[in-house]
Amino acid sequence: MTCESTMARLVADLDGELTPEESAVVRDHLATCESCRAERLQLETVVRAAAAWDTDASDIWPTVHGAMQSVGPDPVLQELRAMRAEIATLREEIAALRRDARPGPPALVAGRLLLAFAPADEPALTIM
Repeated sequence: MTCESTMARLVADLDGELTPEESAVVRDHLATCESCRAERLQLETVVRAAAAWDTDASDIWPTVHGAMQSVGPDPVLQELRAMRAEIATLREEIAALRRDARPGPPALVAGRLLLAFAPADEPALTIM
């Protein structure tokens, strides 16, 4: 069983909707796959948290919506904006490093040949 097919069956397995044979196949995959096991643990946490809510299952949306409103979107949006800014900065730094660095002349230090990167404005050694 692949990770993709296992992931597609995790919720159904947690809800007891799989046949015993299908559930066994999922368990066999989980025994050998760390990432799918981690996903299963996260889903189990969500299921336990949802089970703790005191609400009628047919009318869950108002409870979820109320919980979302009590936290508000601001902290999440602020974190997303900060992450986007950090990613943009990292991309700029990587581009600058790629643009400014190029192989420099090799150096002999303590009997070892060292290859260095020189800034773009310094001449590089050309061997013909």
